[in-house]
Order: sequence, then C-alpha cells, then structure tokens
Amino acid sequence: MQRNKFKLYFILFTFFICFSTLNAQNGKGNSVEATFYFGKIIKHHDFLRFDVPDSSLGVNLNYTFQTHGRQSWNELQNYPLFGIALFYYNFGNNEVLGHAISICPNLAIYLYRNKKFCVKGQIGAGPAYLNKPFDRLDNPDNNAIGSHININLNFSFYADWRLNPQWALNAGFCLTHYSNASAQAPNYGINMPALTLGAKFTPKPLKSEDYIEHETSKKPDKRFGINLHIGLAAKEIQSVGGPSYPVYSVTSEGMFYLNKVNRASLGLEYEYNKAAYVFGQHVYEFDSEKEARRQSNRIMIYVADEFLFGHLGLKVQLGIYLTKDPILAPYLIYNKWGFFYHFSKFGKSNTSLYIGSNIKTHIYVADYVSLDFGVTF
Repeated sequence: MQRNKFKLYFILFTFFICFSTLNAQNGKGNSVEATFYFGKIIKHHDFLRFDVPDSSLGVNLNYTFQTHGRQSWNELQNYPLFGIALFYYNFGNNEVLGHAISICPNLAIYLYRNKKFCVKGQIGAGPAYLNKPFDRLDNPDNNAIGSHININLNFSFYADWRLNPQWALNAGFCLTHYSNASAQAPNYGINMPALTLGAKFTPKPLKSEDYIEHETSKKPDKRFGINLHIGLAAKEIQSVGGPSYPVYSVTSEGMFYLNKVNRASLGLEYEYNKAAYVFGQHVYEFDSEKEARRQSNRIMIYVADEFLFGHLGLKVQLGIYLTKDPILAPYLIYNKWGFFYHFSKFGKSNTSLYIGSNIKTHIYVADYVSLDFGVTF
C-alpha cells in the first residue's frame, strides 16, 4: 500500500513541476486571485452511503502568471494564464466527509476578451488531502473516498470584469472531482458543481504594448505524425485494504496537426488489467483460465485532441472498448485526461520524447492514474 501511495505522489508531483517551472514573466502581469465556492455534492451512485449535505463551501487562493509573448506559442494560444492555487473545501458534514486541502496547478484560456471584460475556461489538477476517508470501524459511511491522499481535478468557466488596471471581479461555474483513482478502495469519488465569486489583484498590470506579437503563422510544419506510448498504473479492487494490481497499456496513434498548437489523433490501445483478472476469478465470473486472460486483456479504439502550450501538452481522449463485456468497466465508453511534458526534438528531426500522466474515467468514476512515457515522430 505504501508503494502505491508513493506512485500517486510521484505522478502528482510531476504535474506540479510541469506547471510551476514555467517562466514567471519577471512579476509583471502576475496576479493574486481569491475565489469563493458555493456548491453541492452530487449523489452520482446509489452505492454511496452518506446523506448529501445541503451545501459545501470552499475558497481558492490562486497565484497566476500572465503570458505575454516571450515565446511564440503564447500568441498562438491567445496569451493563456498559468496558476498555482491553494484550495480548501468543507464538504458540509464534518463527521463523515470532513474537508479537503489541495495544491492545484492550473491553466486558463481566454474564450473572449476586450479591455473591460473577458471569459475564461480553466482546468486544474493536483494532490489533495482529505481528513475523513473511509474507515471500516470509525467512518464506514464515507465509501466515496478510501484514502487521505487523492486527486483534485476541476473545470471552471468564469467571467472577469475589470474595475481598473489593478482590480477585477469574477463570477462563474466550477465542477470539482476528488478521488484516488482506485489506488485504494473504496473509490466512488466526490463530484461537486459550484457557483463561484471572486476578486483579482494585479500589482503590475500589463499594458497593450507589453504583449509581443511574433506574427507567427498557425500553419503546422507538417500535417501527419505518429505517436507511441506505454503506461503503468496500480488499481485496488473491491476488497478494502487489499492488494493493488498493475495495469499496463500500450498505445499507437496517428496524428493530424490542425495547426502548430493543436493536433487530433485516432488510436488503438491495448490494456492488460491484472485487477480484472483477479476480481473475475474471485467472484467466479470466468468459466476457464482462457476466458479470465481474455477478459483481462482489452483492446480499445479512441479519438483524441491535444493542445500544446510550449513543452506542455493537455490531451482529451474518448474511447470505446472493442473487447466484449470487459469486467470492471461499467460502460463501454471511457475517457482520459492527459498532462504531458514534451522534451525538445532531436536535432533537425521531428522525433521527441515525453513523460506525463493520464487520468482514466468511466464517466464520473475514476478508474486509475497512469504514469506514461512516449515518443512522437
């Protein structure tokens, strides 16, 4: 179990490094943003034992770095913002659910922008500590969260209204997810939509003339490419406190570059899930050893889209199982959210290596978090 926690720490620390090592723009344009959250937990599964609290309250303190064109991709991505946030959430039931504290690196993209008003989309992911996880004796009703260490994944859409060059107000909507991605059972997860209200202070605001325009064409250097990668994850099945089992994946995909900072792909994925093999034998799901091995080997086909921010890549993937009736997969459709760091290309070639992580889910239930290594051609 300690080994699995180490893997989770390592993966989430990788997320943090990818975001926090970005250039801070020498302080100019950087902001401090405080946001309040008023939400309510969704009881997304009948197996959840606890009563949903009337409301859940949170606060977020986010330090953001405004890109302004020091690299050409800043302009191509409409000058996005990177941030590192300290996130606190009280779930509204201190006896069963408790509270969560997390560090959440994040990225915000401008969807609309003028001098006084803008609309942003933001994604964040990072490690979270929850103080009241499941305990067979002391806290049996919290079967949503099985460990203290979890992942905080959140998506926000909000609008900023600038009062003056230094101060702005914001309001919007956020969806937050907490889980340990089946590193430790139980793991139904906590899903929570919320309304948000906040304020932002920018000590040294950027002026329009501070933004560097490279006039770089978005037309890609090439249209087609190939991506190969392998992934490793650990998954605990239904027995609480039981062993974790490895999940291996191998992926091959063809890529089509829509432009220099966005590429779509069609891929084929193979996955060996030892947890499915063990669980199926335990519940007498399989008639033979051959069937057990067949069901623990999965073939999937998927489509994906990756957005590139310099060396950082954010990837959204939607796939379907080709394997008939895969055990431990509640739906035939799955999705992945990937965070990757792409190293520089080898010389004048188009070949580069990358490292990162995928969060695999079946709609609202996290399946696992994988550590991934790959190469693109």
